[in-house]
Amino acid sequence: MNMFDRTRTLAILLPLVAWLFLPGVSRAQFKNKPLAVGNLVYQYSEVGGEREGWYSGRSLRWPRILAQDNTRVNVVWIGARNVQRADGQTQDYMVVHVGPRVSGAGEMFPIEFRTVSRFEPPTVTVKLGSGQELESTDYFVDNDAVNPNLPADRMIYTEVNTALGITMKRRAYAFGQEYNDNYHIQEFVLINTGNMDDDEEIEVEQTLEGVYLHFQKRYQLAEFSYHPGGPDGWGANVMNDIVGDGMEDYEVDFRAQYTWLGNARNADAATFDEAGYPMLAPLDWSQPSDSSGRLTVPQFVGTVTLHADTSPSDRTDDPAQPSSTGHIDSDAPILSGNDAFDSDRSRADYLGAIEVGHMYPHHADIVDPDGDFTEQDGTPQLGKAGGYSSMYSYGPYTLAPGDSVRIVIAEGVDGLDPYEAFVVGSEFKRLANHRRDQMTPELAQTPNITYRGLTLSKNQWWFSGKDSLFQTFQRALDVYAASNEMTTYPIPAGPLPPRVFRVESGVDNVNLSWELYPEAETPAGFELYRARTYVEGPADDGFRYTCIAGCPGTPELGPSARSFSDPLPRGIEQYYYLQVVSNEVTPAGAVGTPAGVRLKSNRYYTQTWDPASTSRGPGATTSSFKIVPNPLNIAANESVRYTRGNTADRIGFLDIPGNCTIRIYTETGELVKTIEHTTGTGDEYWNLTTDSQQVIVSGLYIVVVDNHDDGSRAIKKFVVIR
Repeated sequence: MNMFDRTRTLAILLPLVAWLFLPGVSRAQFKNKPLAVGNLVYQYSEVGGEREGWYSGRSLRWPRILAQDNTRVNVVWIGARNVQRADGQTQDYMVVHVGPRVSGAGEMFPIEFRTVSRFEPPTVTVKLGSGQELESTDYFVDNDAVNPNLPADRMIYTEVNTALGITMKRRAYAFGQEYNDNYHIQEFVLINTGNMDDDEEIEVEQTLEGVYLHFQKRYQLAEFSYHPGGPDGWGANVMNDIVGDGMEDYEVDFRAQYTWLGNARNADAATFDEAGYPMLAPLDWSQPSDSSGRLTVPQFVGTVTLHADTSPSDRTDDPAQPSSTGHIDSDAPILSGNDAFDSDRSRADYLGAIEVGHMYPHHADIVDPDGDFTEQDGTPQLGKAGGYSSMYSYGPYTLAPGDSVRIVIAEGVDGLDPYEAFVVGSEFKRLANHRRDQMTPELAQTPNITYRGLTLSKNQWWFSGKDSLFQTFQRALDVYAASNEMTTYPIPAGPLPPRVFRVESGVDNVNLSWELYPEAETPAGFELYRARTYVEGPADDGFRYTCIAGCPGTPELGPSARSFSDPLPRGIEQYYYLQVVSNEVTPAGAVGTPAGVRLKSNRYYTQTWDPASTSRGPGATTSSFKIVPNPLNIAANESVRYTRGNTADRIGFLDIPGNCTIRIYTETGELVKTIEHTTGTGDEYWNLTTDSQQVIVSGLYIVVVDNHDDGSRAIKKFVVIR
């Protein structure tokens, strides 16, 4: 995990730790597995749903490179009427739960939980400047099997028995193909097995009536978890809308629920437009230059129904499903302390959430009745501190023993990509003369930003993310519709990524090499990308990586290339990814994919999350070493200081012996730091902390270097100014 991600995760974990120790909080924990293939990452639980607090701030992540998490909780409830329990008692209503604040323990029983990949996950290694070699990834893949016939690049399979006697099977599929890597297809099958616990014994054979599969989605959509507008890390200011529920005419013919981060409508709403949440000044965990006005939350998130069985005997899609849609106060009493074996609580859950029909007007319509959400009038919270979650249910079904029903949804995220959000937000800030008090609703709603041949307002550009999400939904629908008995999810797969990608810090160069899978087709070539200092790329350029080889105007990387040497200034940390370019172009009619393009392997198969850097060879003599910068002035411009990502300043000891000990003393002779340098290079860096991890103060310091190869010693001084 890189430092940028660590800091942001800590900001989320601190309030979570406090929450875990509140009285009455259930702490039962189940295993999670990440489905991390392309630009969307989701943490799936072995219990079939994901309760609040299980994610540690790391799920439904898009865009992945920005560590942008978009969900707080994924509630999965299953309900039925007139249920005979394993103990012989009968309940008129019974609901088993995962989330939002109950774990499912005692109600949901994991049976099987595994990850299957179409090919063995690639190995990415980075050799640091220190000589340490790391397996570099943001998520370690616990892969259980390889299946070349898998209809996606990776799948997580979950099988769960429930206290209802219904066994739920969930298959979640992810695709690495670049036009379909921002959604997951999730197949749910409910089977009346009569198995009410985690052993093989059948407890009760009965026909179950009024069976529903119920979801609640508490999306958070907030970069860094919190914004000045309020506690958006908890989903307080999200807007929830619905299409396809039959309550009005829609511009699309699919059934979907979707969410975005609305305007919190603070006291200064009349003078500052929050839509998209422009980044006006760096935060503690952002880059020092991150003040462009870029839109930090330009994304939209939701689910679309791909299929819902009409009944156990009729496998055609039922256009009336989901049969219940709406929204619910995220802190409603009904969402805490749920208990399947409490008849009154189950009745309340069933009637108050699962079987509510189609709620209308929708949450977003209540907030802004005129429906022009680019000029939102009300507050999304509607008087509720925690805001609202989206909810929907499939059913009711009658399941005799052995009967099953199948429900398929796609969950995705889309919107302006980081560079587009940068272009729009920085232009909006420029038009406002870089002044917050001039970023008014009137300016935000004026069509004055031209990009890609269109002139729209800042808010229109931001809200165009809904169209992007709807395009994602349509692609998932097209992919599902093209499936048949012979082929499931027939997306053009594109080329396999490299099987191995190695990045090695070296003397004057970063050396990169790669290997292909034996079964890989011959590619047209490769494209190699690099970013300096920050794994997410530079904020002041919209987080873009630069293509350094394989692109027009750069060194060629033909089909036989297996290595590249990148000469760079020393001491600057670099991040990379390599893409394989297909030898073929996509044909007309390709499913979910534009025609006439050369597909590339997904960048995240080879993305490095740890920094490589260059160094020079050892100095000619011990006394030739230099201390840079000297003096170190913390107030100086960043360009003349050694910074490392988002961490503290550093001092560089350059042209030192390749095998030496560096000792740093105060001017009074107190030893503050000992560094053993054994890499054979001429560079070493120090982050200004003592051996006991205390930050040093301003003052004069003395450096003693002992050369272990020839026994010589050199002494020099430097100054730190804070």
